[in-house]
Parts: sequence; structure tokens; C-alpha cells
Amino acid sequence: MKNLRLLSLALGLLIVSCEDNLEENPQSFLSSENFYNSEEDAEAAIYSIYQPWTKDHSRNMYIMNAIPTDEGVPRVGSSDPLDLYEYGPTHGTITEMWSLMYSIISRANVALDRIPEIEMNEDNKKALLAEARFMRAMAFFRLVRFYGDVPLILDPTVDMKNVNAERTTVATVYEQIIEDLEYAESNLPDPNNTEEGRPSNLAATGILARVYLTNQQWSMAAEKAKEVIDSGKFDLMEDFPDVFIPETQPNKENIFVMNFVAGMPGDQQWELKYYLPTEIDDAVARGLGRYVPSKEHLYDTYKEGDLRRDWTMWTSFTHEGETWTFAPHWHKFMDYATLNNTDDNNNDIPLLRYAHILFIYAEALNELNGPTEEAYEALNQIKRRAYGENFKNESSVDYQDLSQNEFRQTLYQERKWEFAGEWIRWFDLKRTGQLIPVMTETMGFAIPERYLLFPIPQREMDANPNLVQNPGY
Repeated sequence: MKNLRLLSLALGLLIVSCEDNLEENPQSFLSSENFYNSEEDAEAAIYSIYQPWTKDHSRNMYIMNAIPTDEGVPRVGSSDPLDLYEYGPTHGTITEMWSLMYSIISRANVALDRIPEIEMNEDNKKALLAEARFMRAMAFFRLVRFYGDVPLILDPTVDMKNVNAERTTVATVYEQIIEDLEYAESNLPDPNNTEEGRPSNLAATGILARVYLTNQQWSMAAEKAKEVIDSGKFDLMEDFPDVFIPETQPNKENIFVMNFVAGMPGDQQWELKYYLPTEIDDAVARGLGRYVPSKEHLYDTYKEGDLRRDWTMWTSFTHEGETWTFAPHWHKFMDYATLNNTDDNNNDIPLLRYAHILFIYAEALNELNGPTEEAYEALNQIKRRAYGENFKNESSVDYQDLSQNEFRQTLYQERKWEFAGEWIRWFDLKRTGQLIPVMTETMGFAIPERYLLFPIPQREMDANPNLVQNPGY
């Protein structure tokens, strides 16, 4: 199914590119009137939404979620304004993130506008519309957490109304996110009938749980997480590495993934080169070492016996009798089968996995009633696996006898270890109120409050006179 999806994606990209250039030379391109006529056209329009999504995940989500936190740093010997807390509205990654998310929203809006007119199977039509709304919700969910109030654009851009849209309040944006996800939850297929890399109804349920957790709506977060748990469709993988390696994809833990495929053009494959150390000979594996974990604030914090550390990060590599050693580098998404071409790798990058659901359930229950038996069990399943235990059975490594605050802080720390390198650290620090204190301690100087949001890109400010910059920038 992977190759079929991506071939269709390439067709979708051709069509979107044609539409983007329609005004410049109408006779040289397909028109939207000639395109949105069949079920195949509708599928291609949906697939096109994923191109800016995968482009974003090659680099930008890591840069914005790891480098300005205690999790990651730039390449050894280099610096980045995000790492130094000296960034502003002209930073390239901050600008590109905004642009890519609105590209997703724009493509979703076009699909939502045109697909209803197509004569096709109604159930399939609802599923495609649900997928467009799911992806639109995901893009807005990122935007609102990174930038705060953002323009809520829900229609295709055909006049200056959307081009010069004002910022919409966070609360209103979240209302739309929830509405889109609820529609997706009701109309997407179940996981057994979902193509790899595309969302299911339970993926929408799981993302709703994350949205409610972010907004501290504990009862709703627990309820949605429990729905995923009770579905019986997902579980933890017995061994932590099997969550990530290409040979075990798809698997029972990954609920929604970013699907990369070697041999595809552009940003449709995982670029492992950014994470591999430069010490390894290029003839074996070309690494740029551009993004590395923090040794002091991440690698050295794992407890003895925690097996997650040495899969998430590595410090040596042996190939045909030769061994290279290096400072900790990311290893979690290693693809040994394509090591000879680190520009082009097979990986499914999990954006929502069952471990997230267990954490959401445990955190929400603890915030509601303290550490209940169900909260302990959800957290301890993750802890047991981390130490090589059968996660279904009670173990000597289990957490117990914690106060509500002790459970809360323990869970935060476990999330840091479990999801290291998975592009959620900045989101976690922000939503739990830890970003300023943790980074003040990490950096050794007071972090100004303005860094609780990223700046609106200057390029957008210059183009749209109705935008107002975030305070302090």
C-alpha cells in the first residue's frame, strides 16, 4: 500500500501545482474545473495534503521542539538562535513552519470545498472529507501551540479576505480543532481499514485526548484515552526498539505515523543523515551530525537499567570489524538497511502511539483524583517495558506510594525519557508550565516570558497588515 499511496500523492502534487500556477498561464495547466470530477481526483486531492506535512517532519518539528529545550542541541561546535534563546521573527525554521502548516490548511480547504460536488460513493466521500478535516486540525493544533492566536482560515483563498486575515483567539481555534476532530472521529475508517500513514477514527480519538490534555480538560482527556484503550485495537510493543525499526512497521503500538519510503522524490523519504555522527566513515554511512541530544540534560539522566537510553541514543558503532565512538547521537529512527544512502530511508515516524495514550490516561486521572490504581497501571506498563519486564505483570520496578505531585513529576520525567527525539518536548514543557523554569535552570540565565510563544514570522507581518506580533518581539 505504501507505494500506491505515494504514487497517488505524486499525482495529487501535480494537480495542486497546476492550481497554484493557474493564474499565470491558464492554457499551460489543468484547471480545477477539469480536475475535481471523479473519486480518483478526490483521492489525489487528499494525498496532496501530505507533501508539506512530510517536508515539515524532516527537520522543522525537531528544530522547534528539541533545540530550545533541555533535550537537543545543534551540531557540536555550532549554534542556533533557538538554542541560545536569541531568536526573533526572521528565523528561517519559525517562518517555514508557519508556511507549511498553512499550506496543509489551504490544501485541506480546497478539498473540503470541491469534493462535496463530486459524484462518488457517499461513505468514501465522508471518509475523505474527514481526512481533510483531521489534517487541518493537526496543522491548526501545531500553529496554536507554537504561535498562540493565529488566523483561522476555513475556506479556499480566493480573495483578500483570507490573504489579510486577522489573528483568531486561541479558544476559538481550539473549538474548530475539536469540531474537525469530532467529525473525523465519526467518519474515518477503523484502524483495520486504514492505509499506512493515514488516520483512522481512533487516531482522531487519540488526538482529541491530546488536545483535551493540552487544555487541562482532564475528564475529557481521560475519557478519550480510555476509548482508545478499551477499543482493543492497540497495545505496547513488547520490546521498545520494535516501535521504531522499519522491519516492524506497521505495528500494534503506532496509531498514526508519518510514512516515509526510500526511493521516493523530494521529502517523501526520511533523511537519516541529519542525525548520524560525522565520525563514521562516509563510505559506511554519511552523517552530518546536525542535530544531537544533550548529554548532560538527557543522556546522563536515564536511570541504570533503563533500556530506552541505548536505543534512543548511541555512542559507538561497529561495522566489519571497525568501531567508531562519539558523543551521544540520535539513534531512535535508525534504518540499517539503507545506511549506504542516508539521504533516503524507510521509516514510519510515530506521531501518536499507544504509549502516548497510556500517559494521557495516567496524567488525566492523577489530576482528577490523585494516583489511582488505573493511573499507576498505565504508567507502570511503560516503566516495566523500559526495564525489559513483561509490561502486563506487576514488577519490582513499579512506581507506588506517590503523592499526587510526586506522581505528576514522575510522569513528566518518564515522558521525557520515553519520547526523547520524538518532537514533543517543547510542547510538554509549555503545557505543564515548566518551560521557563526548566530552561532558566538549563541555560543559567532567566528566560523571558515572551519565549512561551514563537514570534509571528516577519515575512507574514510584512505581507499582512492585519497581523499583530506576539508581545516582546
